[in-house]
Amino acid sequence: MKRKDDTLAILFVTALTIVVWFWAANNTKEDSNATTLLNFTSPNANATVNPNSLSIELFFSGPRTAVNSVKDICAGELVISVAHSDEEKYDIDLVSKLNQLDAIKNTGATVTATKPNSIKLNIQTMDKVTATVKENMPDNVTISGDVTIDPATVTLLVPKENRKELPEAISVFAKVNDVDVKDLKPGIVHNLSAAISLTQELIDAGATAEPNKVEITFKIRSNMDVITLPKAYIKIAASAEDYAKYTVSLEKTSIQNVGVQADKELISRINSGEVAVYAIVHLSETDMEQLTKEKAVTSFIAIDEEGKGIQVEASVEDPVALNVTIEITPITQSNP
Repeated sequence: MKRKDDTLAILFVTALTIVVWFWAANNTKEDSNATTLLNFTSPNANATVNPNSLSIELFFSGPRTAVNSVKDICAGELVISVAHSDEEKYDIDLVSKLNQLDAIKNTGATVTATKPNSIKLNIQTMDKVTATVKENMPDNVTISGDVTIDPATVTLLVPKENRKELPEAISVFAKVNDVDVKDLKPGIVHNLSAAISLTQELIDAGATAEPNKVEITFKIRSNMDVITLPKAYIKIAASAEDYAKYTVSLEKTSIQNVGVQADKELISRINSGEVAVYAIVHLSETDMEQLTKEKAVTSFIAIDEEGKGIQVEASVEDPVALNVTIEITPITQSNP
């Protein structure tokens, strides 16, 4: 009997200890703190909240189990929905707002303080505007055929008060960077993801685009590059018959600092010295007869070692440098 009584006593004491422990856990007040991220949202889908998030430190009090629950909640993120009128600066008492959250209330703990203790939110009602997307390719890329953009339009969110300052029809750009196309081959259909680029007018108006990226499909006709040549020698282009009657001499033999734009492969050959670029001055029969003293360079031609030539785009800083002083002298014909 004695052993049975001892067992009952032990069980009673153990049960009583558990009850006391649970009572203490649920009734003994504790103070604690934690750091969490607050996300601010608006019930109005056409509104933005700025700033839309804030990292804060919470101080809270409550039973041990409640305090532990709050710590678990703070390990994630807390969302605060802000009701408001159309355009408003909204000053929020964070302690009051947090204690109204069901996630906090259901724990049984109370938020006693926060750092910071309040935040001023700028809430704007936004207008939705459909904008056409246009491609914005690098200057050194020439496209063959049409460019397809998917989606062809995006939705702009523009502060309601700024919408009236913008034009009715709005365009944005699918911007393709140089680095995205530098290794792409001509003659093949390519598909790239391109970021939406807004005009400065839209940026100043506070507009944002949804989505902010689109797919752009295109075929490159040529991939261009540029090079600046220290000089390009001048060649006179005239008929063989005229050369039999006149001699032509030049005051200068080259054009200095010539910027050449051409296909990347051709630029590479120019850079290696395999191909030379010449400035061409065309002289007509009339120019010869009138002993013209000045003519402008009319074109630039890249000529390879085999004599094959291709016209290239070229420019100089001062267009006056393209004017060439020439001296045309008739060839005296001897009598037989």
